[in-house]
Amino acid sequence: WGSPERKISMQLDGMEIVGTIDRIDVNAKTGDFAVIDYKTYDTLKGARQTHVKDAPDGSLQWLDLQLPIYVMAARELANKKDICRAALFVAPTNVTATDIDVWEISNIELESAVLKMREIISKIRNGEFTTADAPKYPPCPDTFNLSGKQIIKLLK
Repeated sequence: WGSPERKISMQLDGMEIVGTIDRIDVNAKTGDFAVIDYKTYDTLKGARQTHVKDAPDGSLQWLDLQLPIYVMAARELANKKDICRAALFVAPTNVTATDIDVWEISNIELESAVLKMREIISKIRNGEFTTADAPKYPPCPDTFNLSGKQIIKLLK
């Protein structure tokens, strides 16, 4: 539906959220929309599992807000409030492992995502950029522990 790599911009609590949706498809028979994001993972990682997990207390713990943001933006673009289907299309180096995983994002999940986005916006406005979570990657891996001479040599 429309052109691929569609630029989006939406407002939430006065903060602009921008991105690029890889693809939006519409089923000509049913009218159902699907937001599709292409990934180059070696193996398929589930769309929902890469974005959210269920906490023991029943709440949702957001790991990534990309697909919920894209679904909300697609709803605005198409003026259709019932768009809920998002998918990861995995295109690995080994083409025989190409796969797609569809996630029917519930309204409860979208509402939770909006609350998380509002929390993040509030923290940005308050200058809070710390987290109790351990970093996903080491902040200074040994690869970057270079001497001045090594950096100059590298840049040449």
